[in-house]
Parts: sequence; structure tokens; C-alpha cells
Amino acid sequence: MENMKAEAGEPTASGTGTVEYLGVVVVKPAGKGCEVAGKKVVTNVKATTAGAGMELKVEPSEGSAFTSFKVEGCSVSALNGEYEVKGSIKCGMDGATFTCTKAATTAQKSLTFRGQAAGIDGSITFTSRKEKTEPYTPLGQTTVDE
Repeated sequence: MENMKAEAGEPTASGTGTVEYLGVVVVKPAGKGCEVAGKKVVTNVKATTAGAGMELKVEPSEGSAFTSFKVEGCSVSALNGEYEVKGSIKCGMDGATFTCTKAATTAQKSLTFRGQAAGIDGSITFTSRKEKTEPYTPLGQTTVDE
């Protein structure tokens, strides 16, 4: 993430990155043996506070697919295959931590899975350090000197 000054004078932060969701499991339908391949889902995203108020908007770095993943091992063969999540989310900000709740991101109706509103639970705290020997400290959005 990088702090910058937008054209309208609003201080913003934006950046790109890769998010890995580890230990991903299929909850429903239960008892069908379905598993996410590798129990991992990866997405390449861009994020910005520009125009988002006190929120962080997270969206695909390219195209409309937020992420895709493969489900395998299902006893019902029609459930096996590639799945795609499309759209974007906004997460609330508290200092250097941005938190997404399933309820809030689902209510936004901007993220979809198989045409249905989808949501994400999680948080991320941006940290930085000046030297490799120093501990990481939280990095909040700040204003930029003119």
C-alpha cells in the first residue's frame, strides 16, 4: 500500500497484492466428500481508499473474477469443477486494520458466487518497518504533505 494525495485533495492509500486463503473447506453440502483443491484459494487484487470514505475497496486486479477455485472429490459428480467469485468488497477501517464481515460484505451485494450475493470474513493489518532488524509496526492511512 502507498499513501498518496488524490486530485480532489483527499488523502488515499492504494496498492496491489496477492491474498492466499489457507485451510479452505466446503461446508455445504455436508457429507458429500467435497474439498477445495489444495485447501487454498488465491486471488490477485487491487485495493484503495479513494472514494471509499473510511473503508478499503478490494477488487480484482484484472477482469471481474475476484477469485476462482476447484472443488473435487464430491460423491455427486455435478458438484465437482471450477467455481468463480466475481465482484468487489469494501471493508471497514479501524486504524491500520481493515475488517470485513460476512454480514457486511454480503449486504453490499457487490460480490457474487454463482449469481448469489457472497461475503467474506477476515481482517488485515498493514505493517511496515524501516530496517529488516526492526519489528513491524502498524501502518495507518495518513495525510500527505503538499
